[in-house]
Amino acid sequence: MAIRFWTDEFFQTAAESLRADSQLVKNLSGIETSILLKCEGESKAFIISASSGSVSSRPALEGEKAEFTLSAPYEEWVRVAKGQEK
Repeated sequence: MAIRFWTDEFFQTAAESLRADSQLVKNLSGIETSILLKCEGESKAFIISASSGSVSSRPALEGEKAEFTLSAPYEEWVRVAKGQEK
């Protein structure tokens, strides 16, 4: 069954995939950061966090801040997720 994009399940699966990438985990060792992902027109935003080689994902709280914020329309996020160029 396909996972619906921009849902809790999608971001949980994405975090699991990132944690399974041993090279990425090695590269993230010692890095502490957070990224707030917003989708214009969607009420839900997500936080991706990296901490000592571990990656996690969760829904963002209302008004929550992160070290970096990325925001785009839904259609643009779909292109990014698919690896497509404009």
